Amino acid sequence: MLRAMSAPVLLTSRILRATLFSDSAHVVRGAHTPLVAGSNRVALTDLPRHLDPSRLRIKTSHGEVRFVESDDLSWRQANSDGSEASGRTEQAQQDVWRLQGQLEALQQELQLIDRVLPGRGLKGPAGPLRPAAFFEGLEALTQRRQQSLKAIQSTQGRLHEAEDLLRRAAEVQQAQGRTEIQGDQSLVVVGLQASEAGEAELELTYTSGWATWRPYYALRLSEGGTKVEVGRYADVWQQTQEDWTEVQLALSTAEPEDSLRVPSVQPWILSASRGFDANARGLYANGAPAKKRSKAAPARSRAMPSAPPAPAPMMADMAPPEEMVDEIDTYAQQFEEEGIFAEITSTAFAASRVGGAAPGGAPPLGSMAAPPPPPPVPPPLGGTQRRPSPDHPDLHRLDNEALPREAAGGIDFEQSVPGHHECPSGLGHQRFALGQKSYAADVKYLLRPALKDHAYAQVSLTHAEPEPLLAGPAAIFVDDAYYGSSELKTTPAGGTMTLDLGAETSIKSARRTRTTVRTEGLISKEDVHAVQITIEIENFLDRTAHVEVQDQIPVSTDSRVQVKLLKASPEAELDKDNGILSFQRSIPAGAHIQLLIHYEIEAPRDYHIVQSLAEAS
Repeated sequence: MLRAMSAPVLLTSRILRATLFSDSAHVVRGAHTPLVAGSNRVALTDLPRHLDPSRLRIKTSHGEVRFVESDDLSWRQANSDGSEASGRTEQAQQDVWRLQGQLEALQQELQLIDRVLPGRGLKGPAGPLRPAAFFEGLEALTQRRQQSLKAIQSTQGRLHEAEDLLRRAAEVQQAQGRTEIQGDQSLVVVGLQASEAGEAELELTYTSGWATWRPYYALRLSEGGTKVEVGRYADVWQQTQEDWTEVQLALSTAEPEDSLRVPSVQPWILSASRGFDANARGLYANGAPAKKRSKAAPARSRAMPSAPPAPAPMMADMAPPEEMVDEIDTYAQQFEEEGIFAEITSTAFAASRVGGAAPGGAPPLGSMAAPPPPPPVPPPLGGTQRRPSPDHPDLHRLDNEALPREAAGGIDFEQSVPGHHECPSGLGHQRFALGQKSYAADVKYLLRPALKDHAYAQVSLTHAEPEPLLAGPAAIFVDDAYYGSSELKTTPAGGTMTLDLGAETSIKSARRTRTTVRTEGLISKEDVHAVQITIEIENFLDRTAHVEVQDQIPVSTDSRVQVKLLKASPEAELDKDNGILSFQRSIPAGAHIQLLIHYEIEAPRDYHIVQSLAEAS
């Protein structure tokens, strides 16, 4: 009983297993402790910082788990205030606050103008006013409003860039901080209740990041082309701040739960806003005398674009650029002739009318309160980091290859890496063998003589293992010699995969074409283009080659142009949709064959034949 009331018993634990997902890992630690009858408190140390209690799982072989508490030990700021990374982050933060202030000032100026402009804030007829002075003031206000709208959009663009720079600076600061806090730890205290004394084996599972894996393959083809050996590998990266020593590894394509909380469903609300004020028609119906539209002035639609291209930055005291003046003159002509007030509206102004927010996080127009300063950048969370550090040497590959959960096409599966392995935390990666399987293979060669004079080798296999093959890079070997690289596509268990083995220059082709034109018809003259194609193929390999030769005839979508295939020797299969002719032939070693294609194109004599290429389906 005295033991239950004392400080917790400190336990050492070791990592037993690690299951890698697309951007995190489930790490399993084991510990052994004796328990007394009644309440027991034990503490597991040497755990990574900032463990999320909602992602902890603890099992015991004896007794019951009653409570779990976690806390960080020896926490300290990752970077000192005087460091270079901290200075860049602080400067980026100041730029964001400055641009937010400028944006707020411009929005308040626009709101003030909208209170004065007719049809927006100023009420009453225009009769008592002097028309010339009224329209001169109106034009000045309109120009000022256009300047404000464009300046708002430009400031929003610069604010977006500043926010992106702040995010990148914070990532660099966090990356540098990870090296400084490597010694910091978390402590997990577990309360156990045992009905009788005994020995307990504890198993602690937690989520740690960043960690990931990618598939890699080695394809070994026998010299005779009768067998293909597919070797499967996994490349593993991890920056969890823990070195995995003598652990069992598993690879998963699943997406593990991030929290115990059920995601909430938010109301889906729709609204709309007008691009111009329809009630302005009556106000301006008897305005200034109409002018004749210049013949060179372009016609404008009544609905102007809602998001014009971002102009160069403009200060409040600058004159509008020349192109803006031309644009306003065109709008004035439209107003005078059509009796409406046309304008360019910004997305920020449209958002204010429905209570939304402007792009780039700016507050809606009409919001007079200054934006609160954003919270300071938090210290890096070792247990929840889901991206590699910005200076990672393999960042390009990791960003360009599909994550395992994406390459699996929604199929969740897990496979174990045989044996026990070392996998230290850091910027490098380790490659682990998953297994290999041999397949009987018959290499076929594809020839497209109109494009290339040599063949390309291919082999088709039926994937016989229970785990699917995920898309990934593959190295190709012929016996013990490296031959090149290729890419495998995702293939389910039992599916057929086609492996491209690259160019085979020992199978050569020569293609010759002869075209003649004749005229047919008594009244309606037709030009007939007769095309004869001769293809010669020679096999310089020391074995028989199974070859597919593809050529094509044109396809017409015009009823006035007719294409007729007159002869294909030997017999070929024609795909009428795209005009591709396929010949299947076996060529003995050292032999050569000849293929013939004869087709005609008929078109009216006074027409030109227009040629184009379509995307391959």
